[in-house]
Amino acid sequence: MPAATEVRVELPEIDLFFGATRFRPFDDAIGVSLELGALGQIRDRTRALAELRQQGRVDLAEAFCKQRLRDPNLPPRRRAEWAVELMRTYALAAVDSKPEDRAEWWDRAHRVAIDFPQPGAASPFGLLVHFEDARVGIDQAAVGRADRPRRPTTDRSAAGPLPVLRTALRALDQLDAALATRRRRLGRNRPLDEGLSREEIDALQRHVAYQASRALRFQGQCYAAGTPDRANSVQRALERL
Repeated sequence: MPAATEVRVELPEIDLFFGATRFRPFDDAIGVSLELGALGQIRDRTRALAELRQQGRVDLAEAFCKQRLRDPNLPPRRRAEWAVELMRTYALAAVDSKPEDRAEWWDRAHRVAIDFPQPGAASPFGLLVHFEDARVGIDQAAVGRADRPRRPTTDRSAAGPLPVLRTALRALDQLDAALATRRRRLGRNRPLDEGLSREEIDALQRHVAYQASRALRFQGQCYAAGTPDRANSVQRALERL
């Protein structure tokens, strides 16, 4: 009997840490009336969301996030962070679902990023949402590969995880370029619409490099051992670290 396939999915342990700043969208202990049945008043939002996810209450976790996103006065940073949490909720639901039910949850997660304003003056923190979208895509590919028979391919155009990984890699490359541009602007002491700080940009660039390396490693595993495509993917993965 073949050994079980080990799949590393990072979604449950996501924790964005940028230099001295940890992105914790729910660390303010404020009583919030959710009007979601028995939840009532919840003061620790991080703990509340984690418990809802662990209990499989995707409906309540989704409503929790969407309620905050409906607030027209929500600051741009908070809006991006709540969007990220909503994406994580959907992605975790996908991981916990049957293989035939996962596509809908992955699509919901990606839709959050599609509907979110593009990074710019109106959404200086949109880079966080689109980074999360790429990371979700990598986890989607990892789970999808485990769902399929372990038959590496020699076909560059083969279906399966490869198209998802390529999309994620393109997005990460675009993010890396955007972050480099913003970093240069900060280096010239130009105002940056109260967006990410220099430390946050530097840390996010490290996260982008790590996720790109991870995607390339998964991409290499989709090809048969000893093929040029596999060797090339592994080499590129090492270069991104």
